[in-house]
Amino acid sequence: MAAQTSLHSNANNFLSAMQAGVNPRTGLYSISVNLGEIIANGLRGPGFQLALGYSPLSLVDSGWGLGWDMQLSQYTLSNQVLSLSTGESFKVTGTDGNGQLLMKEKKLDTFHFYEDTANQFRVVHKSGMVEILEVKGSLQNRVAVPTRIYSPVGNFITLEYTTFAGVHQLLTAIRDEAGLLLMSVKRTDFQLEVLLLPLAGPGGTPWTRFVMELATNDRRVSRIVLPDDSKAAWRFDYLLKGQHLCITQIETPGGSREQMFYNDAGHQYPTGNNMDPLPRITEHRLDPGAGQPMVRVGYSYPGVENFLGGGRTIAWDPSGLDNLYTLRGRYQYTCVEKLMIAGSAVRTIEYTYNQFHLLTEKTTTQNNHVQIVRTEYFVDEDKSFAAQPNYFQLPR
Repeated sequence: MAAQTSLHSNANNFLSAMQAGVNPRTGLYSISVNLGEIIANGLRGPGFQLALGYSPLSLVDSGWGLGWDMQLSQYTLSNQVLSLSTGESFKVTGTDGNGQLLMKEKKLDTFHFYEDTANQFRVVHKSGMVEILEVKGSLQNRVAVPTRIYSPVGNFITLEYTTFAGVHQLLTAIRDEAGLLLMSVKRTDFQLEVLLLPLAGPGGTPWTRFVMELATNDRRVSRIVLPDDSKAAWRFDYLLKGQHLCITQIETPGGSREQMFYNDAGHQYPTGNNMDPLPRITEHRLDPGAGQPMVRVGYSYPGVENFLGGGRTIAWDPSGLDNLYTLRGRYQYTCVEKLMIAGSAVRTIEYTYNQFHLLTEKTTTQNNHVQIVRTEYFVDEDKSFAAQPNYFQLPR
């Protein structure tokens, strides 16, 4: 946990950023590998989704391999950024005086965040789930991680951690209310084991065992081996572009293969910031295998505008707030997605977003037909983000 990222943008808070594949809003490729769901306490809950996520924005090996992490909530005290298991992240900017911590970039009231003590925090979700976060780590690397998760009816699971590399908090065990060990994690230098019901198999062996194999000096994830006799596995290849480790190829246990290409200069940061461009996908290929035709999709990004604020002069603030939100007036950025067959585009989709990362127009062209879908929001482009109504991100 306590993942260090190269930038913060609320463009990553949308559902498209949390699903596997290319996100046209950002041009980034992410993937989530689901290892299954634990439903604790005799199926009374809570359920816990074992999902490993990869992001090219992650710059460290926090225990799960470079760029990878278990999708858990966490609160980093040094920069006051709360990252939720849903993939959203917000910076704490104030308090209501009664223990609730406030985030000025959180408009929709989907959860509440409380500081119960100096070392304990509480996330109350709209669904009724409650997460208790406790502060761990040294004074220089203090992070609050979930140590207990309650279902809406009050049943809970307990999460245990160990310190990895002297800095990060690595989840090592999950137990139910009776102390039954539901999951354990063991990390060695080049391997990580995830055991589900570690003592429930024949002769006290693990019921299910996943293995993550790590490669090279930076400990990138090269394979995730599934728990079957065939040793089927996900296989990953990468390319280091600047400080970002970008996936270039994925081979799945089912025999399909994905390839990602990064063949342009990347997303430019706002004018006046001496920062290297952010790599972005220019082509995605999917070979389903079994003799099926390859699917090729090209991506282009017209103009210099992008989700970072390219083309405008913004003093870049790395503290955890969205820099594009500081702009006033009209700002749009675009991604064009082309489905290619025999070198020609047979379908083109153009996505247009505004300065609040909201999809305002989607134009699909195919067989000389054009479909345009425009969405209006409760947005006043002449007002700041703070002055927008709480519901401004909902379609009007």
